[in-house]
Amino acid sequence: MTETAEQLQSSETWKVNYPSINLELNCVINTEKDQIENNIRTNLTRDVSKVWPYKQQDTQVAICAGGPSLIDHLEDIKELQFNGGKVVALANVAHILLKHGIRPNAHVLLDAKPRNAEFITGCETTFFIASQCDPEVFDRAEKTGNPIYMYHAVNNDDEFQMIHEAEDRWVPIQGGSTITMRTIRLFNILGYHKFHMFGWDSCYKGDSHHAYEQPDADKHKKFKFEFEDRLFTVSPWMLSQALESVNFFKSFCMNIDICVHGNGLIAHIIKKSGQSTINIQEA
Repeated sequence: MTETAEQLQSSETWKVNYPSINLELNCVINTEKDQIENNIRTNLTRDVSKVWPYKQQDTQVAICAGGPSLIDHLEDIKELQFNGGKVVALANVAHILLKHGIRPNAHVLLDAKPRNAEFITGCETTFFIASQCDPEVFDRAEKTGNPIYMYHAVNNDDEFQMIHEAEDRWVPIQGGSTITMRTIRLFNILGYHKFHMFGWDSCYKGDSHHAYEQPDADKHKKFKFEFEDRLFTVSPWMLSQALESVNFFKSFCMNIDICVHGNGLIAHIIKKSGQSTINIQEA
């Protein structure tokens, strides 16, 4: 639950009056450029299927991110899947879903760090792995015998040129700097346009930053962020993602329906933005 204003009176607070969000955040990628390019160069030689646009389909998709509110909606995810919807696990979320009896239909990986290989499970699913991922991620996924689709999350002109020279045909999966936004774009290109977002909070819930333990995030600095009369506890990356989501929806999400479950910062920002192309529901 979001902390109250009374509890945070003595804390440092960032106040923002929508729609003018005048914050500058300096963000950096978590893997060196040369390493990402080496990963791409290696993975381009693999004999795996590639993502390609598909015709529009009405199947509902549950995209499961790692925010703390994910745990509150496990029954909703089960019900959606039971009724014919597809469940998409992002990064380490696959382990959490399996622990609670939910087998994801798809598992998306984006991060270029080698540790992402630890997120691979042995369950029957379909992998969507970015070409920038560490080769060990592909190696471990191949050992499961499950289908693998590689997609290209292009970050700069050098990557674009490298992929363009190696691929006869390909489509860049751009839009947003986080796995959640890239996954919306990825599955929209695959024809889906009805999305339920779970665990996409971009804020703390109590002391929790994720739905699972992630020691690296324990060290992140916390801030208080006020938006439209609500106060949120955030780390810099959370705030960056939340603010970026506003432009992401305007640029990449025309003519799709998105239901953001929970009561986190992203759901609050989008609900207050008044964008007619986005349907936001607090559930």
